[in-house]
Amino acid sequence: MLLALVFIAFILLMFAGCPIAIALGVPSAVALYVGGMPLPMIASKLVATLDSFTTMAAMFFILAGALMNEYGVSENLFDFAEKTVGHRRGGLAHANILASVIFAGMSGAALADAAGLGAIEIREMSKRRYSREISVGITGASSIIGPIIPPSVPMVFYAVVAGSSVGKLFLAGIMPGLICALALAVTVVILAKRENVEMLERPTFRQWLSSLLHAAPSLMTIVILLGGIYGGFCTPTEAATIAVIYTILLGVINKKFHWKRFVAILFESMRTTVRVMFIVACAGLFGQVIIRTQLANKLAAALLATISSKVVILLLINLLLLILGCFLEQIAAILVVTPIILPIMTALGMSDIQAGMLIIFNLMVGLLTPPFGLVLFTLADVGELSMKRTIKGVAPFLIPLFATLAIITFVPAVSDFLPNLFLG
Repeated sequence: MLLALVFIAFILLMFAGCPIAIALGVPSAVALYVGGMPLPMIASKLVATLDSFTTMAAMFFILAGALMNEYGVSENLFDFAEKTVGHRRGGLAHANILASVIFAGMSGAALADAAGLGAIEIREMSKRRYSREISVGITGASSIIGPIIPPSVPMVFYAVVAGSSVGKLFLAGIMPGLICALALAVTVVILAKRENVEMLERPTFRQWLSSLLHAAPSLMTIVILLGGIYGGFCTPTEAATIAVIYTILLGVINKKFHWKRFVAILFESMRTTVRVMFIVACAGLFGQVIIRTQLANKLAAALLATISSKVVILLLINLLLLILGCFLEQIAAILVVTPIILPIMTALGMSDIQAGMLIIFNLMVGLLTPPFGLVLFTLADVGELSMKRTIKGVAPFLIPLFATLAIITFVPAVSDFLPNLFLG
């Protein structure tokens, strides 16, 4: 009964326009107090959620992504991707996907990809007879790869809530991310034939090498991040810090570093971090309510007793996550739903790593699901399209995204193989 009141209060406050942190934190704090928890202990629980070395990684990844957008990393990466695959059928769309795969290893965020690379990709594709809808659609769909291929800000927050290994989660995202990219590439080939888009000339080796050399300093960021983590030289938090310092050095070398703009980016990143961390802290109180009421265990037992089919339960979980992904901010959604549905998925024999991939990918697809997905609004703005035309462009690419989701859901090895192979 108490938990039901918390949910009702949360929904009412959300519709009233309250920030997510307030809508989640205040009812949870009241419920804990009514349940007998002293106010000092509630305050202690609020702070304890943030007292984690892992959460620091998210802060530095947010700053690193902002700096990469500022210092022109996007342009060099897209030029390299274009020179690599642009001469094939639907080449610029393939370059779009490849650039997102590479940029994913740096920004780790769908919105950063859509906003950072989006304007460049859409402009270049429109010049070569790609319809505006197709250009916007593939840009949005490929941006979903960002939080799947490491590093990933959502994975860090999932690890905090689920008690999982960030290193294992980063490894687990590689195969689903590449499968998603391949599925999108197949869709591009089909659409490119139908649209009869212009094919680029094959670049000379000298041109390709030149683009690689220009992109090399940016590509080194991936080596620093993943090589440092999996080489055992540093933790994800330390790797993210090194990536920030390296990106600043790139800005200085490229003569794009300006103190006033740097300070502005710092404050912008601080505001984003504080907003996200406040949500994390309040979600910690909500987690305490779930623990004290034993909702997760009761829900898991009820579902398993009522529905005998594992497939049906997984489909219901997918549907729930997709709906939440449309309406809730992704990090907030991860923090809210993970304590509830993770016990259900582990009861079905799913590892916490596969469950993490399932939750995160679902919520990322929700970003692109009409009519409320947040990336849709970004694409409509960047592509200068109406929402109706934006949705029309995105629709064909939802098919490969849902196909990838099905693979993640029903083929555990896709998520678990690499973490088990390298980290045991």
